[in-house]
Amino acid sequence: VIIENTYDFDVLLKMYVSKEIKPYIFANETFVLKSSETKKISLVLVVPAETAYGNYSGDITFEFWKK
Repeated sequence: VIIENTYDFDVLLKMYVSKEIKPYIFANETFVLKSSETKKISLVLVVPAETAYGNYSGDITFEFWKK
């Protein structure tokens, strides 16, 4: 995921992963994005070998707050 701050002020970015997929998704969930900064956010998906086959779906939400 690539996020760009086009504002002339810093923003606090908070990432929320829904409980259905939270055990499998790893990422830095809160950080500051400086004015005019672009940041690449890596999401790491780790599924244990013993996990049953099936549909595992959920949501990832990004919130931006003026810093």
